[in-house]
Amino acid sequence: MVSSKKCCGCGETKSIELFTKHKTLSLGRQDYCKVCKVKFNAKHNSDRMYVNGVFVSKKHPMHKPGRYTANEGSFFDVVPEDDKPLAGWVYIITNEAWPEWVKVGMADDPEKRLSGYQTSSPMRDYALFEAYNVGDRRAAEKAAHDILKGTYTKKGEWFKCNPAVADVLIRGTMSEY
Repeated sequence: MVSSKKCCGCGETKSIELFTKHKTLSLGRQDYCKVCKVKFNAKHNSDRMYVNGVFVSKKHPMHKPGRYTANEGSFFDVVPEDDKPLAGWVYIITNEAWPEWVKVGMADDPEKRLSGYQTSSPMRDYALFEAYNVGDRRAAEKAAHDILKGTYTKKGEWFKCNPAVADVLIRGTMSEY
């Protein structure tokens, strides 16, 4: 039985116990020792967030890359979980270059979302047509998409629909959310 292995990271020969188990690799162990693997992950996974060693999805509203410690559960007690309703806005964005197309999306700040579109457009021609303040932006956006996709051509979150018509169709259901 082999008691040592050479690390592909640091090049040192170390005890087999210093390598994480792996069923499909040679000797049933990772090629990098645990120390080198931690260094590798820190360097290559700099956009990930961990709280008390638990991975936090990029979809989490308070996602900020790094490693954090917190009192037991306090981080998640303050911020709603991914499946809980998040208040915010459902908006309609237009662009004069495509007058019959509208983007229907959700955001915590529609003006900030609009500015994100402006940076990709040299003409700065995107406009916020309408925004609806809702208690559950995910459910409200889904409802708005469901209303439009039955009748209008859809490409992602863009619908071939007159903005005024989209506003009339969507406005009636936003009060439910």
